[in-house]
Amino acid sequence: MKRLALPLLTLFCFTLLSACTTQTGYQIEPVRTETEAFDLEDAYAMIEPLERPMAEISLRESISRAEYDTYVKSTREVYSGSGFNESPPYEVFFDGADIDDPSVDPLYLVPDQFYPTVFHAGIELTDAQLEHVYYPEEHADLNDTILRITLGYQGEDERLEGWSRSWVFRQVKSGAWLVWSCEGTMNFLGDGYSPTMLPMKDNWQDA
Repeated sequence: MKRLALPLLTLFCFTLLSACTTQTGYQIEPVRTETEAFDLEDAYAMIEPLERPMAEISLRESISRAEYDTYVKSTREVYSGSGFNESPPYEVFFDGADIDDPSVDPLYLVPDQFYPTVFHAGIELTDAQLEHVYYPEEHADLNDTILRITLGYQGEDERLEGWSRSWVFRQVKSGAWLVWSCEGTMNFLGDGYSPTMLPMKDNWQDA
């Protein structure tokens, strides 16, 4: 992923491919895909450590360089193996030039920005679906299990109407889940947006 230098509306969009390509260029199509519901409480527990740091940072006017480095370190542990490993999602809050300049300390957040999280009033976990992808028997090693956890806005603010974001996980052979990508709008930037445009849920610090 490229580092963002604060354009207009900031998006992180990824697409999972439903077919695999061999080294010879031959494309292998899956033979079937099965979906099933995933427990919402378990889904919440999986996205909570991804969403909480973003909620915490969004409420600040600035953070020190040391704090930023700590967040980046934790990111590389949580997002290991994903595109976020090299380009932390926290970068959306700051000017890219400031991040690249080690003499800038503290780092000030862009004020006209809103990053929705599950901790904001009106933002709810709306769906969690498992997708099992099966390939021909001779290519069974390509079989894949994908988990898509979706958040949506259920309030009355027209600026956020229809908003959703999905965290996508892939299950590795050990059975562990790997943060793979994110689909949808990550944050809003521009006139009319601010970090406090939605209040935090009453119990967000204890949730």
